[in-house]
Amino acid sequence: MSNILYNNQHKLNQKPIYDPTAFKKMLETADENLIGFFDELYIGTRAPNESILKHIGSYLQTSGTSSSSIDILANIGFSITRKTVNRQKALISESHQDTINNYCLQNIENMFILNIDNYHNIH
Repeated sequence: MSNILYNNQHKLNQKPIYDPTAFKKMLETADENLIGFFDELYIGTRAPNESILKHIGSYLQTSGTSSSSIDILANIGFSITRKTVNRQKALISESHQDTINNYCLQNIENMFILNIDNYHNIH
């Protein structure tokens, strides 16, 4: 690809191509091995969807990454901010508590609640 660009600009004295469609066509015409390369390059550089960013932010915070590092990564588009991670964790926590409470209410007749003290005594 670099040889194609060098030849077009320096040997053939052509101006740079700024139109993505024309650039893609020029590359694919010059070298058939580059057919589809521009599409893959474009897909690889697109921003990930929000769901992936949430998972990345949660992973970073869980693994002990500093708040400022998470925010820096959010500013360049690789994660969500630490505040968003904290809100997301609070929502998951509340949802989990509601799920457990509902389960306990539905199955109260079949439950045993034990208080285990230092794994020696059961009260």
